[in-house]
Amino acid sequence: LFWTAGCGVLLLQRHALIYPFAPGFDARDASALPGARVHEIAGEGGVPVLAWRRPPDRPGAPTVIHFTGNRGDLRASAPLLREFAAAGLGVAALVYRGAGGAPGATREAAIAADAARLFDAVAAEGGPAPVAHGVSLGAAVAARLAAERPVGALILVSGFARLCEAAEHAYPWAPACRLLPDERWESERALARVRAPVLVQHGDADRVIPLAQGRRLFAAATLALGVSLAAGGGLWLAAAPGSALLVGLAGAGLAATILHRPGGVPILVYHSVSPDAGWLPWAANTSVRPETLRRHLKTLRRGGWTVISTKAFLAARRAGRDVGRRAAMLHFDDGCLDNLLFAAP
Repeated sequence: LFWTAGCGVLLLQRHALIYPFAPGFDARDASALPGARVHEIAGEGGVPVLAWRRPPDRPGAPTVIHFTGNRGDLRASAPLLREFAAAGLGVAALVYRGAGGAPGATREAAIAADAARLFDAVAAEGGPAPVAHGVSLGAAVAARLAAERPVGALILVSGFARLCEAAEHAYPWAPACRLLPDERWESERALARVRAPVLVQHGDADRVIPLAQGRRLFAAATLALGVSLAAGGGLWLAAAPGSALLVGLAGAGLAATILHRPGGVPILVYHSVSPDAGWLPWAANTSVRPETLRRHLKTLRRGGWTVISTKAFLAARRAGRDVGRRAAMLHFDDGCLDNLLFAAP
């Protein structure tokens, strides 16, 4: 009886539990982000879409479209947004419907529609493709946006594979995947349709959304750089089974900047490519198997990337030609013999 009653409360109060917006937040007060203003866009059903906007300070820099957690309080995101701004990036932080006095009812479909309208507004201003960045629930918003719009890059911080699984972790006694009919937020499925570079960040001390959820997002992404932040502050690459590709090395907030620097291309650097690199004392960290390299190359081809030589890249730079946003280079350092035996074929 108590279990049935509890499930009934969870079903009836699901929207309040999913979106427990913080009190005291004023959506129209963007003072926490110096230089920002509240931008209003016409939304569906006459409900305006609100966002904190700050233009990029650096010419040619992309704008980061940010989605906060389920508390809906952009003040909590302000320190990170200020870091983006300090790096010269533009910032566009969506205000969720119902948060901080914003009009409208909070539903997945409405938030997704608002995110798409904000992207369209930013993209219409020209410049590099906007970068989608989301934290917790916001990671799900960002993933869905990236599946529906051509973002320049996608950054997911402490995200979940499916909302109902995160709910079942919080309420292990309730079959949340059967009780959330209209709030799905299926990021894992959305990532299968994302063709932009993806950076996944997750803390191994996260007790709200387990690290395993972040690993699943990393494995689902076509072009992914997985990053785990250890409890002690260490940073290490998370090699998840089935991951397609590790693209570049970048700090969390500046990954998109590096990948989209005007005139630049990402470079994938390999050391040893061997079916048995036991002769190399540090092989575990610097060697990949031939089938792994083959999978990386297939992923590049599937994502529409073209591999160019260093010579071709330098010639294009000297001539002032653009090599395109989907060009990449492969580098093999130290000239190990296995590069010729196993990588070249």
